[in-house]
Amino acid sequence: MSRTKPPTDIDRLRKKIDHIDTQIAALLKERAHLASQIILAKELSGTAITDRKRERAIVRRYLSTLKRPIKAKRVHALVKAVLELTPRYRN
Repeated sequence: MSRTKPPTDIDRLRKKIDHIDTQIAALLKERAHLASQIILAKELSGTAITDRKRERAIVRRYLSTLKRPIKAKRVHALVKAVLELTPRYRN
């Protein structure tokens, strides 16, 4: 007779992380869709696609929200990665 191992705290915490990861993925997909619409509108109006002022504001907002324990350098890398998920994003 085999005994089933009871779930550990690690298992419970990993399930929560998996749930959060699923939410993050859905939000990134929605964000990319909205950003693509903005890029299209900018292309049609002849506006520059890249807006460094807006990107700096996004970084500041992430830094303000995340604070510690995530280092600023990593937050900048995270924002860059998020922006690059958008189809047709040009750096």
